[in-house]
Amino acid sequence: MVLRRARVLESVIVRIYEGIARAFARVHVEPGSTAARAVWRTVNAMANAASPSPKDTVTAGGQLIVRKVAGWQLWVWTTADGVVLTLITLTAEPPVTGPTAPPVRPKRSHLRPLPVRRR
Repeated sequence: MVLRRARVLESVIVRIYEGIARAFARVHVEPGSTAARAVWRTVNAMANAASPSPKDTVTAGGQLIVRKVAGWQLWVWTTADGVVLTLITLTAEPPVTGPTAPPVRPKRSHLRPLPVRRR
């Protein structure tokens, strides 16, 4: 993945992956909208606070930090090493934590073709 740009907030560098515009489009967040401003406020708060905070969900062995955007059904996915906060993606689904049930195999009865009646 190629980094698009980096911004310095306080003493933390925020890196943004190039695919972030596609992530915003996937969740229907237009640039400059109220939702987009809420996302950037969340990123700013993550950059200026000790990471991870109690508001964050830590996944993938502690490497990914996910925070819900206040007032929206959006989640910001980042990595942080203390000096650099890297914005990975934005999703409309929360992270899955804890044990999960095995996937249920769907019945394929609805995929069978109807029998052809011959006269």
